[in-house]
Amino acid sequence: MRAAACRRAWSSLPSPSTTTNCAATCGPVARPTRGAAHPPEAMQPYRHIDPPQLLRAACQDLPLFRSLCQTYLDMAPAMLAHLAQAVRSGTPQAILRSSHDLRGSVALLGATALVARLTALEQLARQQERPAPDWLDGTMHLLAQVEAEVRRGMAEYAAPAPQEQQIPVSKC
Repeated sequence: MRAAACRRAWSSLPSPSTTTNCAATCGPVARPTRGAAHPPEAMQPYRHIDPPQLLRAACQDLPLFRSLCQTYLDMAPAMLAHLAQAVRSGTPQAILRSSHDLRGSVALLGATALVARLTALEQLARQQERPAPDWLDGTMHLLAQVEAEVRRGMAEYAAPAPQEQQIPVSKC
């Protein structure tokens, strides 16, 4: 029930940047233990996404975090296909729409380099200009790296080890 309430509150926010403060949306949140809210110390740094940003947006709810990651993984191929088709067609409105949709999704993941790339594409489309010929290939490569880190995040931000107790989180 708490996860459903948080999903509703989270989805009604006007922009990804406002989701970084769960307390403002869902009320005070107790800090979960190290295993639930923080990755293991031996974890390699993420280069393309910021999992803690999405975890904060999910009100520190690990099942919701993993569900949001899976939703991204399920939707990203279609969003990329729409973007690729729009870029190849050169239709500014289609480029704006598809770039904006994908940018919103990757912004929640903290994929700043990809957000910047999509923002620049939107600016080009508003000026009726086309991206460089290799833009799509570079973007597809970056999206593949983001996808790999999302999958890694789902695995590394797993439920706390059995010996750890998760501190109860207030209702969102």
